[in-house]
Amino acid sequence: MLFVELLVPKGVFDERERRRLAGRLTGAHLLAAAGGSADPGVVELLNELTHVVVREEEVWNAGGHLLDAAQGPRYIVNVIAGMWGTEMSDYLISRITSELGEAEGNPEPQAVVHVISLPEGAYGLYGRAHGPSDVRQLMDRAVRSARGEARARPYAFVIETKDSQERRWSWIVDFGDVVGRGVTDELRGSPEDFARAALDSYLNRLVERAPGAAEFFLHEDEHDTQWRVQVWDIRATGYDQICGVPPIGDLARRQYPLTLRSERIAPQAIVTVSGEVVRNTLRAKHAAQQRARRVMTCKPVGGAAGPSH
Repeated sequence: MLFVELLVPKGVFDERERRRLAGRLTGAHLLAAAGGSADPGVVELLNELTHVVVREEEVWNAGGHLLDAAQGPRYIVNVIAGMWGTEMSDYLISRITSELGEAEGNPEPQAVVHVISLPEGAYGLYGRAHGPSDVRQLMDRAVRSARGEARARPYAFVIETKDSQERRWSWIVDFGDVVGRGVTDELRGSPEDFARAALDSYLNRLVERAPGAAEFFLHEDEHDTQWRVQVWDIRATGYDQICGVPPIGDLARRQYPLTLRSERIAPQAIVTVSGEVVRNTLRAKHAAQQRARRVMTCKPVGGAAGPSH
């Protein structure tokens, strides 16, 4: 229900950067900061009805002076916010300015944001005018649909580590085919639940397929490595509208979460786990593996023979 028009001086941003800016101003991305206060169905409806355009202006005069690309970024943002411009203006101005600042790496970007309200009956959808009651019906249906269908969502994730000697988190290296990052499709549940499940699955594979690495984290980790999982709900970020998710089986899926991280796109969940908890988990999994091997070793082959008389 938003129309976002971003004006920038010609030559300041290349096409890829303009696409990235557009991705930061989608309905889903702008509402991501609202956290749990925004119903997922309403967020999805708003995202579907939001249009973002980025225009380069040939001539830009500010303060009586013509601007050129060498003078750096300037932004004019016109947001048509339907019938709730007044109610949404503070949030939209703050959020849009913040997004532009993060993209530029400047906490105070030179941005002017206009939030424009429409009078009742001036918003048209599906060939007819929609008033407040019509829009509320759309939202109610979106809420019921989201709760009834519990739609599966693709998540991107990366498992990272940091020990006491390091200041920054870094994604965990590959141990053969045991990889701690990628995209998983058709999931239900919260990003936090997925983060914990992803770490548990990774530790399972570490014990089964990379025992040397598991032994290191169990016994030789002198600097008490911390672990964390970052998870992005790809649809909620809106980044898939800029860079599509590679198909299943494509190794490029492993790089997708690293791209999200490098683009400074905020994850929907960050779950941090201490080294002690990971070591206890690895011990339990290793013990379970040893028990299973003993059972398999003791199991008779071809069935037990019956007693002789």
